[in-house]
Amino acid sequence: MKDEQAVSEDAVVVPELEEEDRERIKEEVREAAAEAEEAAGSGKTCIVCGKEAAYCMRGLPNNTYCKQCAKEHFKFLNYLERL
Repeated sequence: MKDEQAVSEDAVVVPELEEEDRERIKEEVREAAAEAEEAAGSGKTCIVCGKEAAYCMRGLPNNTYCKQCAKEHFKFLNYLERL
């Protein structure tokens, strides 16, 4: 028998990546995520009523509100960011 390691049938052999390859893959993932976020950014809806959102909570971009719901739920619209 040769000096090869036995590999079970359910094991997946993954070649090691060079640092350049890792950085390239990371950059591609970041670019794809940015494109997806940009495409979805215009279609945000109010989490209360489902209408098109105009505001979001600072630091919480997924908590979005239409103008009417924002006025009803927040004393000052300055607490929110405009979309």
